[in-house]
Amino acid sequence: MTDDRKIVRTGKHSLTIQHGTGAANVIDQVLSDAIALARSSEVSKEVFTEINGIMFDQLSVKQLKIWAKTIIIDENEDSLAEIDLSQLVELMNSAFFESTSGYRFIQIEHWVCDGKIVAACFPEETYWRKGELGLSQLTALIFIGADSNQLTQLDVSNNPELTKLFVSDNQLTQLDVSNNPELTELYVDSNQLAALRFSNEIDLENLLGINIPSYLKFDKVKGYYTNE
Repeated sequence: MTDDRKIVRTGKHSLTIQHGTGAANVIDQVLSDAIALARSSEVSKEVFTEINGIMFDQLSVKQLKIWAKTIIIDENEDSLAEIDLSQLVELMNSAFFESTSGYRFIQIEHWVCDGKIVAACFPEETYWRKGELGLSQLTALIFIGADSNQLTQLDVSNNPELTKLFVSDNQLTQLDVSNNPELTELYVDSNQLAALRFSNEIDLENLLGINIPSYLKFDKVKGYYTNE
């Protein structure tokens, strides 16, 4: 005799269902949907972390942890202990609202949307170990505000949604925004740029918010702006 029963397990519990009837098939489908919903709920609880009342997805938390280890609030990095995530979130929260209420009005209601960091703002006189602000985990990033952060390098190649980039008064020698076709505002004055690359999709002639330093000239052979 063939045993056509099916045992369905959900966590620590199990149910035995006799196949061969319409009712059993309906129960199978109901259980399948219930299991899928339960697993979905478990996943949704796991992917968000609350910090200072703000919910972050796991990639954003990973980026925050990287920043907490590399950010310097004092120019003398040897005497500075790492700040914790709560302090970092408070710092960024204050910097964001200062940026949105200042002369550079940013039409973003909050710097975190659906758990993702969409605006990374840091106050002036913030410094970074090795002079680099890492952004690789933030593919949904729209706005970067890091004026006077003593940056020597900045990689925005993994931020395709970026529209506003404010990095004046740093020590950048080159900047590549060729992977940022949505860029509408760029402020890079008071750096040491020798090369500046744009996406071919950007209409530089009609975007008044793109500010190219006057000492840089477009090199048709190289295909980017250079000071040579």
